Amino acid sequence: TSEFEAPAGSSNRLQCAGRDFFNSQPARLTAKISGQNITAATSSYTFLNLHALIRLNAGGLLLTFSCSQHVSLDLFQKVVFGAAVDAGRKVSVLKRLGQPIDHPMSLHHPEGEYLKGLLLKVLD
Repeated sequence: TSEFEAPAGSSNRLQCAGRDFFNSQPARLTAKISGQNITAATSSYTFLNLHALIRLNAGGLLLTFSCSQHVSLDLFQKVVFGAAVDAGRKVSVLKRLGQPIDHPMSLHHPEGEYLKGLLLKVLD
């Protein structure tokens, strides 16, 4: 089973091992812009971040990314915030991250800002 699947024979409860650092960098979760695709992608980001936040110790760090051009930094941050609320964790944003300088974004094509990330610290 993967780390996010419930072990066989369990009652679908995840085993939560304490961690100090977690990196969530999934592949692009939506290739097309549509309400249904974006909803599915945000649900996946919520799931990944929720379970990462559950596993992190207080004071732990979460490095989380989205590489979909159809999910804005604002939407991604709201999704991660929702995951923190659902996990019952308070977090602070230590840094917002983006693509490197050799991948510039044109003001005429804001969707070119495909990579966005957050470095978070779990406060409790």
